[in-house]
Amino acid sequence: MNTRIVKVSSSFVSNKLKIITDRGSGEAKIFIGSTRDEVEIDNFFNNFSTENEFILEKNSLVDYLKKSYVEYALNIINKYKQVDEEYFNIKLDELEDLPDVIKFNMEKFADSSRYYIRAPKQDKTSNEIVKKYIRELALPKITDLIIEKNNNQFSFRLELNLNNIQEGEIEAGDIDNIECHSDLIKHKNIQDLYFGAPGTGKSYEVSQLIKTIYPTVPEKENPFVFKTTIYSDYSYYDFIGNLVPKHDEDGQLGYGFTPGVFTQALAQALKYEDKEIFLVVEEMSRGNIASIFGDIFQLLDRDEEGKSEYSINNDLITSFLNKPIEEGGIGKELKKISLPRNLHIIGTVNTSDQNVNVIDTAFKRRFGFVYSDVEPIKDENDHVLNSFDFELDGQKFEWNRFYMSLNSFITGELELSEDKQIGQFFIKFGNFQNDEERYEAIQNKLLHYLWEDVQSMAIDESKSIFNKGHYKTFSQLYKGFKNRENIFSEDLVKLYDKTASYTG
Repeated sequence: MNTRIVKVSSSFVSNKLKIITDRGSGEAKIFIGSTRDEVEIDNFFNNFSTENEFILEKNSLVDYLKKSYVEYALNIINKYKQVDEEYFNIKLDELEDLPDVIKFNMEKFADSSRYYIRAPKQDKTSNEIVKKYIRELALPKITDLIIEKNNNQFSFRLELNLNNIQEGEIEAGDIDNIECHSDLIKHKNIQDLYFGAPGTGKSYEVSQLIKTIYPTVPEKENPFVFKTTIYSDYSYYDFIGNLVPKHDEDGQLGYGFTPGVFTQALAQALKYEDKEIFLVVEEMSRGNIASIFGDIFQLLDRDEEGKSEYSINNDLITSFLNKPIEEGGIGKELKKISLPRNLHIIGTVNTSDQNVNVIDTAFKRRFGFVYSDVEPIKDENDHVLNSFDFELDGQKFEWNRFYMSLNSFITGELELSEDKQIGQFFIKFGNFQNDEERYEAIQNKLLHYLWEDVQSMAIDESKSIFNKGHYKTFSQLYKGFKNRENIFSEDLVKLYDKTASYTG
């Protein structure tokens, strides 16, 4: 075996380059197989000998980046977070200055039942090469990493494979063995919208639900969980799929169907009838959701068994589903499509979002509504989550106690609706490395929301979240907090002192 082909997830790249719909943490290691293939992997990499030499060829990287640009320009598969034409020009200029062959080091890393390779942490040169010339390339989900072995030399090459739509890091042979607690689903089908103020833990509650059904596999690696996030330009073709240019075996250019997240989830539900499939649609009010669902809207009416009451004709989807299993389909002869009981659709909506699309009544009545209130969430040991202690001019605050005091002030003193409140996870303090970054998160995220979207809406201007005598402009407020001044009003501080602690 002289070649190993690995599917590369877009979660591997730097966070700003990830696909919009992907939620990976940007980890710096590449999945190469299951530990059940330990002997095969170790043999391929010469038992990870120190004599191994890993190389990237500049021309190969340039060729890949140009192909990626075509995929980006045609919008075939993905929409990226922070990628534009200028990005590709900058990366091409950087690559042109490289030597013809780039050498680096890699090592094995085992995690549970999975094998990864990564640049050794102590090797700064290798880490910089991997980061700059692999992790900082925008990787579509159709990317393959091809590793070619020649004795102790391993050549890495990135290639686009239009027939390769990733389903995660769990290999097909492992899927049947994933533990699934279908008995814990109280009703036969879940079709709910989780709604509430920003940061109330709607996504967290959905994740906890999925965790009860699949307790042994991380959500981001679960092949039975499909997630997408709606945004202003999100379309029916992003959701369902689209016809895209493809080359056949003879090199002739034609068109083939590339499935969207809905079609992928439906195929998985029909393939694995004994598993529970979750399609999670985040931020449903940020796009024209009726247009995004299109004819699929008809399928949302479910009967007593949880199946669609009606079926529809959709040649794009049925043609894909009728393909052989090895080509991504289910190998059947469907003429119409409907939703099976085991395909659950869950959406999230922020009730305080402004300038977004209204979800019409006909759409909403096909979902159950689950309200996420602002009360702090605790873990299984009764410890409040997302706690952070901060201090301003000697006044000490604990985050959970503070935001609940703030909510009381918003609804009580400012007499605004509860939609203007914030939740426990409005700022996720665990995402930051140190307290300085956590202070900056409050400064950059919370203050603007309170100034623009809350305080400016107050009818009674005599009541204020902030010390109006000292801070008449947002610029003054922003600088004051940066200097650790207590920018909050005496009325809010008094309310905080009266509020019970949530940390126990």
